[in-house]
Amino acid sequence: MATRMYRRSPAVEETTVGERAVLYHNVSGSAIVLNPTASLLWAGLADASDPDTLAHSLHERFPKTQLEQVTSDVCEALAQMEKQQLIVAE
Repeated sequence: MATRMYRRSPAVEETTVGERAVLYHNVSGSAIVLNPTASLLWAGLADASDPDTLAHSLHERFPKTQLEQVTSDVCEALAQMEKQQLIVAE
């Protein structure tokens, strides 16, 4: 089974305020402010990436958190971002 790759939607513009990414979806008109951890995940989506790679990257940043928990959180965040049409799966 092929691993899904995710990337940012071309319909989303971003700016950064402090450690938070502020996203604006050009089609829906919605604006979303990501928390600092989700903003790191967003940064990792600059190029297409899979959930495991994203989770390992965040785990390096937060090594005290169990990798399984980071992976679960990344998958949940990706599902929410996909639902909000911030990212697309390939």
